[in-house]
Amino acid sequence: MMPTFFQAVCSTCIALAIYTASLAIYRLFLSPLAKFPGPTLAALTGWYEVFFDVLLGGQFMWEIERLHGKYGPIVRINPHELHIKNPDYYNTLYAGPTRRRDKYIWFLSVGAPTSTFATPESDHHRLRRGMLSPFLSKQAVRDLEGVIKAKLDLLCEHMKKAMRSGEAVELHAYFVSFAVDVVSTCAFGESGCFEELRRERLDDRWKNVVTGAFGKLLLTRHFPWLVVVFRFLPVWATALLTPVVRHIDYMEKGVENQMQHVYAMNKDGVKENGIFSQLMHNLKIPLKERALYRLADDAKFLMVAGIDAPSQVLAITMFHVLRSPLVCRELREELQDKTAHSRDELCLNTLEKLPYLVSNGAPPLHDSFP
Repeated sequence: MMPTFFQAVCSTCIALAIYTASLAIYRLFLSPLAKFPGPTLAALTGWYEVFFDVLLGGQFMWEIERLHGKYGPIVRINPHELHIKNPDYYNTLYAGPTRRRDKYIWFLSVGAPTSTFATPESDHHRLRRGMLSPFLSKQAVRDLEGVIKAKLDLLCEHMKKAMRSGEAVELHAYFVSFAVDVVSTCAFGESGCFEELRRERLDDRWKNVVTGAFGKLLLTRHFPWLVVVFRFLPVWATALLTPVVRHIDYMEKGVENQMQHVYAMNKDGVKENGIFSQLMHNLKIPLKERALYRLADDAKFLMVAGIDAPSQVLAITMFHVLRSPLVCRELREELQDKTAHSRDELCLNTLEKLPYLVSNGAPPLHDSFP
């Protein structure tokens, strides 16, 4: 006799109840992590983390801090993870190349699936990271000093214009625009610069790109299937779910256009001094790793990561300098004294030897140097 619809529903519900109860018993009592302290709800379900990260907008890091205050240096933060607040454990976790460890799959749900960041397998990740590492060294940054100075001059012109008109300046947005031009020049060469600083007015669209990218990352980390949905649906549709998609789409199209430009120049035999032009010309790199789609994924991640950290450091440092009259005065006097006795422009080597600037005036900036 065929089961009725009601019987089928009841059987399904009973099976789900048994599965849920069995899973709860395993996670609370039989899991290898069951012996570690933490909230019972966090041990039972990942929705505890989703509540703080997605619904409260990235607040789980502060909840973890609260849990450490309650439970100690080792806390179970979800059914599958521990969080350890002990600096001595750093060398155990980040043990260097001698201990190969594949990347945790939970951190791979990004919109750039073939990027270095989203590469899980250890040897493959080392290959891709090795392609980028020479361009991200301290010496490589020093070689960009001329580019940085040129972009800094353009930024100063915007600030002088605002000062003359009495207009308030949103420092973070200004420093983001500065970082966009520096990083895009570094990535795509002089002809590939986004030229944000040559606009009549600086706005916060790239700031929205960066904050939107990290907001989207929080969402897709918990719901990785959304990455596929976002790729197949039109932007206006996905923006109904998460408005930041509009900003991210602006960045992705810009990067893809610049990569197409670099790729076309590469086919014509033109080599610029940008990272991705040099990678395309490097015949020692496997052809698949030099494919346009793969390098475009790396370029997207490099743009967001390369813009966020410097702009944050500059904005926070400038805030603390301006809110402290003593620090501001000491820095100004030290810099004015140095420029008064030198006809040359201040370079990084000179600035690194200024005692107050490096040791006292701007510790966040000093700590950010490679």
